[in-house]
Amino acid sequence: MCNLYNVRSNREAILDLTRGMVDRSGWNEPSRDIYPGTLAPIVRVGADGEREMVMATWGMPTPPERIRGNYDPGVTNIRNTHFKHWRLWLGPESRCVVPFNSFAEPNPAA
Repeated sequence: MCNLYNVRSNREAILDLTRGMVDRSGWNEPSRDIYPGTLAPIVRVGADGEREMVMATWGMPTPPERIRGNYDPGVTNIRNTHFKHWRLWLGPESRCVVPFNSFAEPNPAA
């Protein structure tokens, strides 16, 4: 995935598209740019087995050996799913739908 995406759908449209049953997100913004580390809506299967919309932070934890200092900037581009660190999140229990309308890699020079 990319480092920037936008959600321009409303809560009802996302729940309808994903057949989500429960909204636990408290989200209903008409448009939102999502950068790494930003809270954004996702749809997943909850502990009760029902599809639910919740807020989650965009990105994955950085492998510990790649963190410099105490700050974890997170990772949004995972290219090697055979790397041991990522195997924790490859199972069905970690899957979700990330609703988006557009995405882009921001220009760091801009």
